[in-house]
Amino acid sequence: MEEVTNLLEFAIEDSTLSYDLDDRPIIDKNKLVDMLNEIINRRENALKHRIKKEAQEAIKKVLHEV
Repeated sequence: MEEVTNLLEFAIEDSTLSYDLDDRPIIDKNKLVDMLNEIINRRENALKHRIKKEAQEAIKKVLHEV
């Protein structure tokens, strides 16, 4: 959960244009959405790659046992 929080904080910081008089961030919504989409896509691709690799290793292991 901490990793997700860190990613969200990074995305918010990266999409912050400036701060108002009350020190609240003024955020570029499109940039924030693009950043979050990029993060999610990278994580999804990494997970797919890891699952594929683990499946191939499991198949090899089963075939060697036969």
